[in-house]
Order: sequence, then structure tokens, then C-alpha cells
Amino acid sequence: MPDSYTQFQATAAWQVVDSALRQLEENRDVSITTGRVYVIDHVCRRLSDAGLALEASPLGELGHAVEPDNHIVPMLDRLEYRVDQRLDDETLNALFARAWPNHRRRTFASILARSLGTVSAFVEERLIGFANLATDGGEHAFLLDPTVDPLYRGQGIGKALVQRAAGVARERQCRWLHVDYEPQLEPFYRSAGFHPSAAGVMLLDPTA
Repeated sequence: MPDSYTQFQATAAWQVVDSALRQLEENRDVSITTGRVYVIDHVCRRLSDAGLALEASPLGELGHAVEPDNHIVPMLDRLEYRVDQRLDDETLNALFARAWPNHRRRTFASILARSLGTVSAFVEERLIGFANLATDGGEHAFLLDPTVDPLYRGQGIGKALVQRAAGVARERQCRWLHVDYEPQLEPFYRSAGFHPSAAGVMLLDPTA
């Protein structure tokens, strides 16, 4: 456990980097907010990997820099989509924990072993998006767990994951792709090509 002085150093580190980049932005009279967000994110992840806790969270600064109207995302030019990429539990649980506040760690190996296919999104080998396809073994596929890292939302990555998953299902001889979603997500799924249909769901284990 790092002492308070080490934590102070960790906090100061990202503040110095951000301050320097802000000054560079002013001097050059150009916007490098994307670079600032990326560097802060990179530094904070490195500090986290080293077990250093930040007394002042950088998330507020990141939230300020990444305003919804600007859609600024670090290193988006290095975005890469991969089909059937092998992923371990640690990587998937880390993404789901960032994306879903109530996520509970789980094992994915048995789920993915029965999967029709997966589509993953990466930025510099960092998993930032994922979608899984289940199947009945015939002409029906089911879209499960479409997830995008909150820092990268609003860039069309979710729609791209869904549309690429649809392409995988089509290539693998499925005729229908199904998805369940909450009412507020209907505009998103309509824009991705889905049409609403009546369906039902039953909770089998309320303790799970």
C-alpha cells in the first residue's frame, strides 16, 4: 500500500502532464484536447498498474474534456475491429466493470465456447468494445452483451459492433438476428437495422 507521500506524487504526476499540455495548446493555438485526454488516461492506467491511488481523481477532468458535443476520444484513429478474438476473463471483466456499474465478475469460457462468434473493438490492444452472438444451431442468432467502454461512447462504435455482428451471423448462415433491449435503447437498435417485435422474457433465478 503506497504511503501518503507516494499518493501525493501520483496525483501530482497527472496534474503536471495535463498542465504542460494545456500550456502547449495555448502556445500553439491549436486544440490538442484529444492528446491531453489520451495522455491523462495513459498515465492514470500506468499509475493504477503500479498500485498507486490518486487522491484527486482524473475522471472529472476527463469528463470535462470529453464533452458530448465534441465527441473527443483518445487515439480513435487506431480503432480496430476483430472477429473471434480470443479474450480471457480478466480482459472481459475489466471492460464490463467499466461499462456496467452493477457488473459482477463472471467466467466467460463456457459461454464463448458455445458462441456463434464475437466482435471486439480495440484501441492499441486495449479492449474497448465487445459483442457476442449466440445461436440455436439453425437460422436464428441472438445478440448478447453489446458493450462499449464509457470513454469511447458516442462515436458509432456500438453500432459498428452490432452491424459487424450481423454480418458474421449472415456469413454463418443465420437468417434472423434477435436482440432484447430496454425501451430507451429502441432508437439505437432501430438505427442499427432492427425492427421491433413482441417478445417475452422470464426470470428463472431471482438470486443470480
